[in-house]
Amino acid sequence: MNLTAGLMSSEEAYAEKRSIYTQWSSQQISKGKFQTKLEKITTVDESTGKTVTKNIPVISYGEDGLPIHINSDLANYGIDVNGYQITDWDFEPKTLQQIATKREATMAIITAIANAERAKQDAITSEEQGKANVMTAKYEKEVIKEKALVDALREKQVAMIAAEKNVEVARQQRLEAEQKKLAAAEYKQEQILRGEGDGAYKRLVMEADGALAQKLATYERVMSRFAQAIEKQKWVPEVQMGGSSKGGDNAMTLIEMMSVKAAKDLALDLKVKNTK
Repeated sequence: MNLTAGLMSSEEAYAEKRSIYTQWSSQQISKGKFQTKLEKITTVDESTGKTVTKNIPVISYGEDGLPIHINSDLANYGIDVNGYQITDWDFEPKTLQQIATKREATMAIITAIANAERAKQDAITSEEQGKANVMTAKYEKEVIKEKALVDALREKQVAMIAAEKNVEVARQQRLEAEQKKLAAAEYKQEQILRGEGDGAYKRLVMEADGALAQKLATYERVMSRFAQAIEKQKWVPEVQMGGSSKGGDNAMTLIEMMSVKAAKDLALDLKVKNTK
């Protein structure tokens, strides 16, 4: 068992290689001690932190891959070992304290590594969360931008439709104005033609009867004015002293003179023509 303990550290025998320790020690009791050789290994001294080189014994293996044993003393006497078991692992208190201290240090290192890894993961998580927040903000801005573009496009389309409507309304108004202009021109031409026709008709009528109707109407108005003016005059004195007055004759003479003048001015022939 002491020879087996030389093949591993106390800590390995206590925890990591306890089953291997039992197996190796059982094999050495039943088959003989392992043939060993020294090998140089480089390790770091935990107490000083310096790198040291040590010669440690290691098991020699044969070509068949099995450990090489030296002749067993028990086998020489025909003694077989069965049911080998270690019931009391008697480690020195100093060794146990050293193992405990090392295990605590190892656990602290593991805890520190875990904390560092956790911090690293937290940093990665924070970074990823920050990236996610950035992307969220970016896409929120993109959503606002797209909404603004859609609103602007809609407003543009509405404005274009309104402009097209206004253009169409203006075109219709222009067509209506042109139609009204044409209608007015046709109406004007119609009125001109109608006036010319009426004028030609009246002219022909006047040429046919010498404008008799117009002359008679004018003569009638003139004579009516004469009669109104004459009747306001006092041709016969209200008080007559002696002889007779000829005021009535003078009135008739004036009327006849005015009638002749009016007829002459109008070139109106008042004589009754003999149709026989």
